[in-house]
Amino acid sequence: SLEIHKGFLRLFALNPACACEILVIFFVFRYTLNNRIKSPFGHILGAKGGFFCMENQKNDNLNLLEAVVQNTEMGKNTLEQILPMTNDVQFKAELLRQRNIYHQLNQEAHTAIEACGGSAQGQSTMAKLNTKMGIGLKTLTDKSTRNLAEMLTQGSGMGVVDCVKSCKDYPNAAPGAKRLAQRLQDFEEDNRIQLERFL
Repeated sequence: SLEIHKGFLRLFALNPACACEILVIFFVFRYTLNNRIKSPFGHILGAKGGFFCMENQKNDNLNLLEAVVQNTEMGKNTLEQILPMTNDVQFKAELLRQRNIYHQLNQEAHTAIEACGGSAQGQSTMAKLNTKMGIGLKTLTDKSTRNLAEMLTQGSGMGVVDCVKSCKDYPNAAPGAKRLAQRLQDFEEDNRIQLERFL
């Protein structure tokens, strides 16, 4: 306000050193406040304490989280296509369990990306079409539990490889993003073991 400005001018006239010191403190405070307002998720995401959005890690975070989105999306879509093909009760129960966890991990990755100020891309339309056609061809004449389990086992193995490659490609991702990718990798590895029972 005008009165504050007048007061500051009087202080500067009486004690220039003190006025300069106050001015420096004011600008430091203002700079710190602005940075905190611009980056509300600058250090931590969520109550779980996952470190997702350190500014210098933002690109690797987004790329690693996007890899999780695409991996889980492919797994979920694949299972949704295969589920109607089987009447094996135990096999179907296992596929439903896997699909639900893929969905959960996918949602967590979406939430983390949004908190970092990004937007998940997911699989391209062409990638989805290629996967759908590939499954259709491989199950055209054989929808046995063994054949379906073999396909999914191979898919889980590829998922593990993708997780390992993504973590190596984005080494500067924050711990929270890495933990999510590791959970997906562990899940894919367990899926392969569970599916081997149906071969």
